[in-house]
Amino acid sequence: MTRPLPSICPILIGALRAVSFACLLLVAPAPGAARGSPIAEPAAIEESVTDELVARGFESVCVHASPERVTVWYENRIHRYELRALGVVAGIASARADSASLLEIIPETRGVALISLTARCADWGRFLDGRADARWFGERLEIRSDGGLSASRRERAGLAESNNSRWKVDVAARPLLDLEFGIPGDPLRLSAWVAPEATVSPARGMLFTAQAIIRLRDEIDTFARPVAPGRTTLSAAGWLPGACLGALSAGYFSDNRYGFAGEAGRLLFNGALECRVGGDFSGYLKFSEGVTLYSSMAAWSAFAALTHRAPLIDVETTVTAGRFMHGDAGVRVDVARRFHETEFGFFGVNTETDRLVGFRMSLPLPVERSGPPARLRAVTVPAFPWEYRESVSLAGLRVKLYDNTARFRKGLYPTFVRNNLEDLRAETAAKREGGAS
Repeated sequence: MTRPLPSICPILIGALRAVSFACLLLVAPAPGAARGSPIAEPAAIEESVTDELVARGFESVCVHASPERVTVWYENRIHRYELRALGVVAGIASARADSASLLEIIPETRGVALISLTARCADWGRFLDGRADARWFGERLEIRSDGGLSASRRERAGLAESNNSRWKVDVAARPLLDLEFGIPGDPLRLSAWVAPEATVSPARGMLFTAQAIIRLRDEIDTFARPVAPGRTTLSAAGWLPGACLGALSAGYFSDNRYGFAGEAGRLLFNGALECRVGGDFSGYLKFSEGVTLYSSMAAWSAFAALTHRAPLIDVETTVTAGRFMHGDAGVRVDVARRFHETEFGFFGVNTETDRLVGFRMSLPLPVERSGPPARLRAVTVPAFPWEYRESVSLAGLRVKLYDNTARFRKGLYPTFVRNNLEDLRAETAAKREGGAS
């Protein structure tokens, strides 16, 4: 009598299980392996980072990922403080990319690239999470100020941007103040206005501003109209040959001037020095009660300036020499101290016609964070700049180019960034404190 052969199915199933278990052991990461080992394909990283930044309200977002490097271009019109916004962007990108790859962050203004900051994703994450200090991270961070090269690299690659900032109108009310001291019989004169304004970017690198001035109190010019046109300009900025950033404005400026004004500047020694040249060509236009006073465009000025920005402490010293608006040649020296978003400074003017001194300041205004950009959005102006001159002398005056290279740079000078690396993780620290409470 023959006996049936035993079934081989249980034997095969047991063998397959053993092989599967061995494969799992081979591919499983070792304990303590680096977080962020290959987690996503470049296309997935690009989509994930772009979607998150757009959802947070950032504009002109463009992400290019490769196995070795992730580059993020963006524009911030949400956070008042640019370093805070930069830290938010770096945190989002570093959490989604391979920890071994390089992460390059390039902030923009109206589509104009400013600077680039590059470090390994693991180093970004370690610093932003509070596991490393600013000195450690600063040694691993590369900052370049040739924003024009970064922009051209994106254009050559044909990379598209998401949520661009063009044709979105911001409406705000800007406070204006003027004071005069030491007048015989009247030791203090005060003038205060509010200036509703609308700004829009019609094209890359361009900004249009339309403003009106509403008088609240005017003890200095009693013949001024209760409501009059304010600063109304069309400005453009962009990178010029030789890594120079240029800015040009045309229209009606403050201090009753109309015409053209522009300047170009280049950073040297990684931002420790900045050379600027510029000038203006203007006429007089004033809207007084019942009459409009004007002159043809005949006044002009030209200047060259050198600014030194100190490491470790945010002190700027600027020496400006040239021919000023009323034909007087001379020199102006400015020394300013910056505390994060606040700035205080003093200046002196010495020309052929007069000498004077004064001080200036810029104070941040509420709120720290604006609503998401839209076709029409109500916002607050980020800062209140003010300058006081000891006399009403016309010495050392130029057309006030409000949309100058400094405004387009938004304070993102390499030396300032390095001096204030702790501010990059302000958002992360705030979240940790909120969670702890």
